[in-house]
Amino acid sequence: MTNWKRTLSGTLLFIVIFILAQFLASTSVLLFGRVCGVVISEDIFFISSYLISAVITLLTVTLWERRRYQTATHIESSVRGFDPTALLMGVVLLVALSIVIMPLSSILSPDDRHFPDGGWTLLAVVFLAPLFEELIFRGRLYGLLLHNTTPARAALLSSLAFAVVHLEPIVMIEAFFAGLVFSYIYIKRRSIIAAILLHMCNNAMAYTILTLRYQGKTLVEFVDNRFVLFVIYGVALVVVIIGFINIARTLHRESRRATIETFENSDITE
Repeated sequence: MTNWKRTLSGTLLFIVIFILAQFLASTSVLLFGRVCGVVISEDIFFISSYLISAVITLLTVTLWERRRYQTATHIESSVRGFDPTALLMGVVLLVALSIVIMPLSSILSPDDRHFPDGGWTLLAVVFLAPLFEELIFRGRLYGLLLHNTTPARAALLSSLAFAVVHLEPIVMIEAFFAGLVFSYIYIKRRSIIAAILLHMCNNAMAYTILTLRYQGKTLVEFVDNRFVLFVIYGVALVVVIIGFINIARTLHRESRRATIETFENSDITE
């Protein structure tokens, strides 16, 4: 099996593991409630099933990598991740991206996600989800894929997996590009902390929009002036183009560096 086939099959297997973990977690929480005769509120069910599925996925992928490659890729977590400038640029890019993608909501099915009300849901969506999802997708999955492919392909495939598990079409598109941004800041800052913090900012904005019932609305519904609308969209489009050109360059440089290191290590071994 070629490296590319191993990488693709590994990505598909990860998606299956992630979905099965969610099913097992939800089922186990429901069974626990019935066996113990406990009424589990919607927000408690949400956070408990999410935590269980995240832990199952994280442990399974880590054990899988250790068994397959006799090692688990180190997840970088240096203090360089606490970079307010990089985080601000990431937030600006994500906001611009949401504006550029917004017209697609009129073509695809709108974002119909519903989150239970309550503090537990807020904790899960804004804090726990970014923590575990970055450890899983940018940490474990990205590291797993690096055994058989370049950082650029690993970032693309881990972002694709991140998109697929979100299920809804418009959310999948947003998640794919957001995943590339998270991968970029992880690679650029050499720290999962940066990706987690940026993901927290992104989820906080998304949760606020959902809470205020603004999901599915387009920019046209908020801005009446066509010229202002054109300017806002134009600026957002320029920001997205420049941002993703920079991301592509960074991933290309990282892939070249990794390829050179691989050749140098193979020469030393020989």
